[in-house]
Amino acid sequence: MILKYGLAHFDQEDFWAACISLDEAWQDDPTDYCQGLIYLSGGFYHLQMGNLCGCRLLLELAVEWLAPFAWADREGSLAGAVAHTLTLLRAMRAGAGEFRSLAYPKLGEAISPAAMAA
Repeated sequence: MILKYGLAHFDQEDFWAACISLDEAWQDDPTDYCQGLIYLSGGFYHLQMGNLCGCRLLLELAVEWLAPFAWADREGSLAGAVAHTLTLLRAMRAGAGEFRSLAYPKLGEAISPAAMAA
């Protein structure tokens, strides 16, 4: 249930609250999936705060941790969020200011690893 709160906070672009909720979910179920979502939320929080170095570091970790789950959820919101994050990271690496105009991704009802395995 806490995971759903974290996803809702993420979609409302309240990335700090998302980090807190997702960390609580991770404490109950310490999975790579939850860890990746924490990194994703933290990265976008740093972007909101203007900390581009922290943003890039956490978003790169998020992509690394979430890629296997995004692959399994190719048509879902998690895959879209990872693809969006990769686009943003490419723009940041290229020094293109356009990354500032990109909308934040949405996770919606991202499929949990347990649901993917069922």
